[in-house]
Amino acid sequence: MAEQQYVVAAYENGRITVKIDDYELEDMFSDIFTEQFDLDVEYFTANGEFPNEQYILTFKEGTSFEKVQEAIASVSQIEIERVWQLNKVNPWKDAVRPRNNDWKTIRKLAFYGAGIAVLLGYWLFRVF
Repeated sequence: MAEQQYVVAAYENGRITVKIDDYELEDMFSDIFTEQFDLDVEYFTANGEFPNEQYILTFKEGTSFEKVQEAIASVSQIEIERVWQLNKVNPWKDAVRPRNNDWKTIRKLAFYGAGIAVLLGYWLFRVF
């Protein structure tokens, strides 16, 4: 089993899978696997909801486990932690990507958006 914090590679049902605990990390490792190490991800699945989602990348048969381990080890733990923090520190993430049925946030965004539209329309009316 190859393992970094938030990233775990293992054999499951005769295939190599990599479980990644964050969207930004999944995006980064997908790029590393395909662009730097020429590894083919056959498909990926997502479990859970933001911000606690987990992504599972499943590689094509015949993929070398050592090559997957090498790709995971090529990224320092400091870089992994920095990328993982992108979704955790940003206070705007909930506003930009509200949780399912988070009507309080959706109402706030609609209210502020309508207010901005009214002010902008008033300003344009007065100027032109």
